[in-house]
Amino acid sequence: MTNKELLEQVIEQSGLKVMKLMEIANIKSYATFRGRMNNETEFTASEIKAISEALHLSAEMRDRIFFCQ
Repeated sequence: MTNKELLEQVIEQSGLKVMKLMEIANIKSYATFRGRMNNETEFTASEIKAISEALHLSAEMRDRIFFCQ
């Protein structure tokens, strides 16, 4: 389960635009990205890796965002 609020905060602080982050993570549509953000579907491992690298997330922060309960 994704912590949407924390991810949105980190994206905003990074200065990256959502569309650029989608490109980096190879997410083809905004609808797909929103679905993942809203926990309708899960981010894939490769998407998590790409987003984590682009946002310079520590392993702890990555886990807090993408693997919250």
